[in-house]
Formats: sequence, structure tokens, C-alpha cells
Amino acid sequence: MTQQPKKNLAKKRIWFAISIVTMIAMWWILSETYFRRNGVIPPPPEVLRQMGVAARSGTLWRNVYNTMWKVLVAFCLSFVLGFVVAVLAAKREEIHHFVTPIITVIRAVPTIGVILILFMIFRRPETSAIVIAVMMVFPMIYEGLLTSIKETDVKLLQMAKVHKVPFRRQVTGIYVPQMLPYAFSSSTAGMGMTLKVVIAAEIIGIPVANTLGTAMYRARQSLYNFGLLFMWILVAIIISFLLEAGIKLLGKVCMPWKR
Repeated sequence: MTQQPKKNLAKKRIWFAISIVTMIAMWWILSETYFRRNGVIPPPPEVLRQMGVAARSGTLWRNVYNTMWKVLVAFCLSFVLGFVVAVLAAKREEIHHFVTPIITVIRAVPTIGVILILFMIFRRPETSAIVIAVMMVFPMIYEGLLTSIKETDVKLLQMAKVHKVPFRRQVTGIYVPQMLPYAFSSSTAGMGMTLKVVIAAEIIGIPVANTLGTAMYRARQSLYNFGLLFMWILVAIIISFLLEAGIKLLGKVCMPWKR
């Protein structure tokens, strides 16, 4: 019984590695063939060289820090808000009907338009980036948690009621195990979305701070330094991979029955 999960895990890792190698190979081939003349796509060694220069100078770590604290703050606010509203909407149908049009409007409004409006309102790039990220990620967290609450086994709840199980035990024994898979699934997608929205807000906003978005904007302005631009994009991709891996690892720790 233990051999099959190990084989599946090994197979998953092999295909993951093959996928990464394939993408790098395609990147390298395109940079050395079709895009070699104009240099729009620099080769991987050039991007890694620029990353090493940025790491040694401290620019890389400073930009990552100035972006990541906004990403983490925005994600935590989105999760807390989504959790609270989902619980209230599950308890009261009126709240659910009230929130649904708001979610629809948020999804329909173009992200760039909202970023520009918020910059005019707050006049602070940091505040605008956090608020817009919360607006974009909150619906994702809310709907995932609301679905998990609604799909809680009714028979288990009835049994708990018949046997007069304390509400605290119901939360820890019924609701939490039901919500955790949805919570981590929504968090994985929500964290990646938060990073993208914050970087977009940094690019569109006034580039005054040392952030990933500002670095991308300056790389574009600096005579279209594609090597530097690709370097910052690669940094954002690596951060997204690490965040996703961290959330999945935390999920395995919090949900041992899923192993």
C-alpha cells in the first residue's frame, strides 16, 4: 500500500522537472534563434548573470522585501475578510444576497481602472496596492470558504445536535476539517493573484520606491533593457513558486489525513 503513493510522488516530481526543463529549453532556443537579432528575449545565462549582480548589490533583496510585505498584508486582510463574510453569509441568507452583487461588480470592473482610481483617492502607492489586491482576492477566498461551509455534511451536524455536542467541538471536529481543503486551495490561487496585482499596481503607480514593479518599470524605461526586465519577471515567478509550495506544505501539516 505504501509503494503506490511513493510511485505517484516520484512520477509527479519527474514530470514537474521535465516541464521546467522544457520551458527553459524553449526560452533558450527562442532567444538564440527568432529573437536573437532584436534581443527581446535574452538567453537564460544573461538573465542569471544580472540576477547575481542585483543580489550582490542588495537591490534584489530590497525590492523583494518592499513588495512582499504588501503582498502578505493584502493576502492576510483578504483571507480574514473572506472568512468573516463567508461565515456570516452562511448563517444569514440576507447577507449572502447582499454580498453577491458586490462580488459581481468587483469582478466586472477592469483591474487597471480600479488601480488608477485608487491612486487618485489615496495618493499613496503602498495603500493603493494593498487595497486593490484585497478587492481582487477577497471574492476568491470568500466563495471558496462559503462553498466549504455549505457542503458540510448535514448528517454529521444533525448527529452532533442530537448528541448535544458542544459548538466548540463541532467547529474543531466538523467545520474546520471541511473548510481546510477549500481554504488552502483558495489560498494557493489567492496568493499568486495577490502578487500579480501588487506588482501591477507598483508598475502603474508612481515609481518612487524600490519594489519589483518599479524595477520592471525602470528596466523598460532604461532603453528597453530586456535582460534586466526578464530578470525581475523571473524573480516574481520564483517567488510565486515558493509561496505556492509553502502554502501546500502548510496544508500537508494541517491536514495529515490528506497524506
